[in-house]
Amino acid sequence: MAGIILWNRLCCGVGTMAIQIDTAEFAKALGVVLRTLRKVRGHKIIGVYGATGFSETSITSWEQGRLLPSLSKLVVLATFYNVQLSTIIANAEKTMYFMQKGKTDDRDE
Repeated sequence: MAGIILWNRLCCGVGTMAIQIDTAEFAKALGVVLRTLRKVRGHKIIGVYGATGFSETSITSWEQGRLLPSLSKLVVLATFYNVQLSTIIANAEKTMYFMQKGKTDDRDE
């Protein structure tokens, strides 16, 4: 399994913990978050392209979960959407959890 490692703060900020996650699943979840941010903020892809300089192809690939943006590009997107990077990552982790839970629930039926 190809994976990335995320560092999460443990309860009450006492230490950190590393977890390994599937890159493809995280890319899909992050894509959902980025697309949702764009739509909630009322932007079209062309507007994000114009403001950030990222290609329309890259933005579309990120939003569809085909590619992961680099950390530096995520910082630019967070600034553009006026949210903290940690909020984007946390929401992607939550989205991934619910996507995985949905797959598990489907298997239980």
